[in-house]
Amino acid sequence: MKEHHRIVMISPYPELSAYAAQVSKEMNISITIYEEVLEKAVHLACQLKKDDIDCIISRGATGILVKNNVSVPVILVQISTFDVLQAFYKAKALGKKIAYFEHYMRKNTHTLQQIFEILNLSAKDVDIFYYKDVKSIEAQVEAAAIQQADVAIATGYCTLQMAKQRGMHGVMISSTRDAVIDAFQRAIDMIKTRRNDQNLAKLLKTVIDNSDTGIIVLDEHKKISHFNTTSEKFLRIKKEEVVGLALKDLPNISYELKDYIENNSNIPAQMINIGGNRILVNSVPLLNEKNTFGVMLSLEGVNKIQLLEAKIRKELYARGLVSRYSFDDIVHRSPVMKRIIESARRYAKTKSTVLIYGESGTGKELIAHSIHEASPCNNGPFVAVNCAAIPETLLESELFGYSEGAFSGA
Repeated sequence: MKEHHRIVMISPYPELSAYAAQVSKEMNISITIYEEVLEKAVHLACQLKKDDIDCIISRGATGILVKNNVSVPVILVQISTFDVLQAFYKAKALGKKIAYFEHYMRKNTHTLQQIFEILNLSAKDVDIFYYKDVKSIEAQVEAAAIQQADVAIATGYCTLQMAKQRGMHGVMISSTRDAVIDAFQRAIDMIKTRRNDQNLAKLLKTVIDNSDTGIIVLDEHKKISHFNTTSEKFLRIKKEEVVGLALKDLPNISYELKDYIENNSNIPAQMINIGGNRILVNSVPLLNEKNTFGVMLSLEGVNKIQLLEAKIRKELYARGLVSRYSFDDIVHRSPVMKRIIESARRYAKTKSTVLIYGESGTGKELIAHSIHEASPCNNGPFVAVNCAAIPETLLESELFGYSEGAFSGA
């Protein structure tokens, strides 16, 4: 399915509009083209913002003004130093005294001194005029006429029209067709990236909002930026009442939770009391490269944890993955067996692998069950493997694992 891009171009002159129409057709992109400059372009962009557009493409001073005055992403058609060089080359052939007009926000964008050196122009040959808006353009063009400029160079048609009315030649600094293609491609790439980011944000929000775990996200100022439904149930407060506020400023929030955030959030997990319920609260810092921009709190009811633990135990027992014997179940009289049991009790306290060997019927299975039962791992499953029924290569996998290098490094 082809994606629909809502792209608008605000072009400051007709030739750029023609380029844009041709390129959009070749690239099979649907765009709407308007022709406006400076303040009128900004006013138009503010109106277009209401139409939920994805992106605006513009150029030069008009593009910069639009970019600085609307929240919609704005892609600028590039004006290269070579484009400026070409304009000066044409202007030099039309007259001796050149007036160069540029918006004050584009001051020092191009290395004019290098252009002057290439074309053998001196400071006496060129006067530079900076403008802010349409009104100031007229004043600057008038100043250029007073200084007897022969040729005007500008990025906008309105400047050149004013210059021609005062007897000057006009040279437009035009963007190339390739620059228009580049701007369109950057616009499409930007829209795709933004939509992917928006889809990911919606996915994460859906996951968080539907989680059985209470999740509270605090920004770098410890103000609540997200508060899911489970958190509402734990704290008995609606997210609309807390988002944008600091937890410490909320009167109805548990004192223990406030204290945890202010003083103990570096502790991985802590049990606190919220509304008469025991809650396990955990905090995870939100990192952007090396900077922390917030923290995520997770709230888990102790009752839920206990129920899950009981369920897991029942499932393990039903599957037979539990040890059935302890050292107390081993009936013996032999002093040798007594010493073996004492040694096995000591081994049970370690994390080392234990090898049990002996003749059939001497109690190897009982010892294995008992070691597991007496070990720190007794809450985990007890898995019995019938080695005689498994091929040698598969047995290696069972005993040593499946990761690369497991056999050679065992």
